[in-house]
Amino acid sequence: MTCTNCQFEFEGKYCPECGQKADTRRITWAMVLQDLVSGITNVERGFWYNLKALTLRPGAEIESYLQGRWKTFYHPLKYALVSITLMTILANLYFMTSDISAATEFAKETPVVSKGYQLGYDYGRFLKSNQKFLWIANILFFSFPFALFVRRYSFAEWLTINAFILGHSAFLYCLIFWIYPVRFLVNPILYGLLLLYYTIFLHRHESLVMSLLIAFLSLAFGMVLFIGLPMAGTWIYQSLSG
Repeated sequence: MTCTNCQFEFEGKYCPECGQKADTRRITWAMVLQDLVSGITNVERGFWYNLKALTLRPGAEIESYLQGRWKTFYHPLKYALVSITLMTILANLYFMTSDISAATEFAKETPVVSKGYQLGYDYGRFLKSNQKFLWIANILFFSFPFALFVRRYSFAEWLTINAFILGHSAFLYCLIFWIYPVRFLVNPILYGLLLLYYTIFLHRHESLVMSLLIAFLSLAFGMVLFIGLPMAGTWIYQSLSG
């Protein structure tokens, strides 16, 4: 038969050129529901495999992914995006009533602190509005120090490792969010999970003390980038806008 997508002639259920199905019947409600269920099932299968594997065997499972065993995993970047998005939604729902407005009024009524306060206020507003994207950017921020301290893995591999660990830590925190709801920037549980999983992963090739030290220093350096870059951008914006 001839492929309806690329016009390649073939035999079988799928076109070997582009992967298009041979069966191209008209779209019906039954087909839509079948595709929806299939898509959800496939996502859940990979996502829950990540959750189980990274909870029980984080070091071994991430290592196996780096060595090419991809099929059973949910893609690390997608895993991070879903988990961080869920964490952000929970935080926004919980902290919907913010005290930023009250703080702004205080700054307006207190001329002595209003000028210096404006930078902190603008910075806090920027963090609050873009926390999801900044946490996703941490995949990049944390990869710089880890790639510097641990040359065993390339920078691209560290991006994958960080996507797994950041995504998994974010999802685990979602499970206990209501027990200890604290903003991301000062959240000891979230940072504790990150430190734990980085240490476990590094301990496959390093001593426990060295693994803990590298994980702590890399997290500290990554947080400097996470906090410092937005603050620098806010200061530059204020300077340019007068």
